[in-house]
Amino acid sequence: PLYSSAASDVYKRQEKNKPIEIAEKRDFYFKKALETRSKTSFNEVIINNGISFKFERIYMPVYNTDNNLEYVIGYGFDNTEAKDNEVALQIFKEAIENSSDGIAFCDTEGKYYYMNKVHASIFDYKKPEELYGLGWEILYDNEEIERLKNEVFPILGKEKVWHGETIGKTKTGRIVHQYISLTILPNAHLLCITRDISESIKTLILQRKFTKAIELSGTCIIMLDKNGELEWGNKYFYEITQLNIE
Repeated sequence: PLYSSAASDVYKRQEKNKPIEIAEKRDFYFKKALETRSKTSFNEVIINNGISFKFERIYMPVYNTDNNLEYVIGYGFDNTEAKDNEVALQIFKEAIENSSDGIAFCDTEGKYYYMNKVHASIFDYKKPEELYGLGWEILYDNEEIERLKNEVFPILGKEKVWHGETIGKTKTGRIVHQYISLTILPNAHLLCITRDISESIKTLILQRKFTKAIELSGTCIIMLDKNGELEWGNKYFYEITQLNIE
């Protein structure tokens, strides 16, 4: 009778012209619970009006003192929200891992517990796990640590967000110029998004040196646009031509 009551769901669905896959799956796990004489569980998806609902179903056989089957308890849980959150979390994690920026999370004590590979590589660490359990201070020298604590953290504590430039150091002591964004999350943990701008800083410094060298040069240097119109000239050019610099 126990088996027939479960299996009848298959035939009822056939009679109602409904998909029987769900009933067949239930029947399979119901028989498995009887055969193994133990609890069985499985997941199923019910679509109602175009909306998917996710359930965990459980069959648990109950035996009497003579070790004979007395009845089977069947019950389930609606874990739609949990499954949806699990999928969203996985998508979020993949987005972090595929980001071109370094992304890291610190707990309330300022210790790293998760980061993507980009963040670790910026500071010459081969694996993110090398930094897990360590405080963010390990990536800065004492002077920058004091600046962050005295200037940045008060703003961060008040506004919950801060972004700007910082100077970090790698595992080997190499200087890293960063542009970072800090966010205090609802659970008081810290989210840090960082981008290595060291090469941009080097380029800017070279440009400034180049511009200064041109300005101090005793040679007349000018720049023309594609139409041959004067676009830029150094100080010496304007001195010898007596042209208005404007």
